[in-house]
This record gives sequence, structure tokens and C-alpha cells, in this order.
Amino acid sequence: MIIDTVFLISILLFCMPLFIPTWKWYWISSAFIGIPLLILWVQYFYDVSQPNFKSGPGGGLGLAIFGIPTVSFFVGMFARYCRWLLQIKINELKAKNAASKIT
Repeated sequence: MIIDTVFLISILLFCMPLFIPTWKWYWISSAFIGIPLLILWVQYFYDVSQPNFKSGPGGGLGLAIFGIPTVSFFVGMFARYCRWLLQIKINELKAKNAASKIT
């Protein structure tokens, strides 16, 4: 049950950036979701770096439960960024072709 929930959240976090219409909302969503994720990871790595840290038997499972949605969100953000770059290049090529047809 918990793994199904993790994968559902991961899919939502992956798909959410793909439907962002503007750069403004891209950066707002990355701030509202990415910064809390970053803070939690910094806290985790701080705890792990302590000399008396002992992970329990569920430490790896907890890491996977939190790591999978984090990776899926950042892969979704990267995919959206690449899509925008491709759109920019395609528009440049179309404009160049249109300009060459005029002259």
C-alpha cells in the first residue's frame, strides 16, 4: 500500500512540471516543491554525518520512499526544461526559414 502511494506521488510529481505553461510558474513550482525537498535532504545528510547516527532496519526503505519522489520531480523539471529549449530552437529555425523565403 505504501509503495503504491509513493509511486502515485512520484508520477504526479513527474507529470506536474510537464504541464507548466510559463517560465514564471516553472520557477515558482520549483521553489515551492524543490526548496522543501532540498531542506529535508540537507537535514537527512546532517543527521547521517553525526558520529552516533544509527539507522534502523527501515532506514533504506525510508530513504527509498523519500528518494523516488524527489528524483521523479527533478527528472520532470529537467524534461520540461529540455522541451522548452527544443521549442526555442524550433522557433528559431522556423523564423530563419521564413526570413530566407522573404528575401
